[in-house]
Amino acid sequence: MASTSIIQHDPDEPPYVNLLNICRNNVIELNNIYLSMFIYTNGNAALAYSAKVAYWTSKVREGGDWDYKLIYGWNKLYKIIVNGKAEYVYGEDIGNINYGYTGRSLPLPPEILCAAAGVVQILTGNFEISYYKSYFDDPEDQEAIRKGISWYEQGL
Repeated sequence: MASTSIIQHDPDEPPYVNLLNICRNNVIELNNIYLSMFIYTNGNAALAYSAKVAYWTSKVREGGDWDYKLIYGWNKLYKIIVNGKAEYVYGEDIGNINYGYTGRSLPLPPEILCAAAGVVQILTGNFEISYYKSYFDDPEDQEAIRKGISWYEQGL
């Protein structure tokens, strides 16, 4: 199970989570899976990539090790630091940001990542028809996914 990466905090502030570190470490983990499979398959890049995507999917799925709302909770507020600035996110945002960050590292296109999140909502019956502009995913979840995508694309 992943460590929570919560650091001691000011009692007047929400707990601090080093979210960028979590995302970066998860990308390293994905790259290690790829390299291991590449070696194991005697240089079969397609098979190694497929294994990497399958591994990522198993991690980010509901109930997976990177389903961080199970660790951080849905509505608990956390402090993160991005480019030297404090931001505040909820526990469920942590998982969505990580999903966008790590998914973009695969590299899956942003629209595929956003649409896939909506497909999961449809398949599990957790969608609102009014969310059609955000692929039937909660617009706030999509915003967090896009934040993770943006962080990765900025090289954070």
